[in-house]
Amino acid sequence: MNKDERRRRARIEAMLRKTLTPELEEQVAVASLRDRAGIDPDRLGPVTDLVALGLANSWWRNSCVEDWHAAGRLDDGDMLRINSYTTHRIRQRLHGWLREMGLDALETIEVLHDFAPEDFDPLLERIYRWCVAPGRRLPTGPTLAELAGCDLPAYADHVDRAVGGFAEMIEDRGARFAFLRAAAHGALACSRWWGHPTWPTLVEEFTDALDDTRPEHSCVLPPEPAGVADRSRLREALLEHPWQLDAESARLLTATGLGRAPTSA
Repeated sequence: MNKDERRRRARIEAMLRKTLTPELEEQVAVASLRDRAGIDPDRLGPVTDLVALGLANSWWRNSCVEDWHAAGRLDDGDMLRINSYTTHRIRQRLHGWLREMGLDALETIEVLHDFAPEDFDPLLERIYRWCVAPGRRLPTGPTLAELAGCDLPAYADHVDRAVGGFAEMIEDRGARFAFLRAAAHGALACSRWWGHPTWPTLVEEFTDALDDTRPEHSCVLPPEPAGVADRSRLREALLEHPWQLDAESARLLTATGLGRAPTSA
């Protein structure tokens, strides 16, 4: 996604915020979680997992990272590994905060009403610092600073604004709404990402398709690397830790469409 596309999406979101009442916007978010993600929007754990997806998408993917991808600094396999790893690390911090607050994943999301906006500051600070840390190593090998180069300040500025916007939403609309909205974003924008409730089904369908030898389903692919040829190992990696895939395997998988939205890499 280039800068013009990001601006276009931002304008659309701004228009929606102006036309939707707070009540209707919450109803849309709840319906998205129930219908598009298949989760109970009242349960804190599943909602939090999708919040991790939404934040990874908006705080990482929908930034100058898209320009790096378009320019060839990141290929589709890199994006699969980095996006899943980013989601994983943000999820860890979210669930760590829940434990610190004495919250159980099985509780209802209503418990977030019991917390003041400043209670979320340590959580947001941790995620922010991890996202922008120049020395953090990506699963593809380089550090963030090595990948970003002179774009690192621009990326850090993007994350700063995104975190600030999320904090303002908590302040203005409450943490429950902020979580629901971020989770709905994850449910809708990341339906083909690791961490989405539909990911296990997608992996099963994808690995089954790799073994489908019927002519109408065959395609010309390079020889399968070991990480793909061993289907049991491949399924485990895709379900548990796709960021640990080797570069060759990740490239082959994304070349066949795994983890890619129909209109974008």
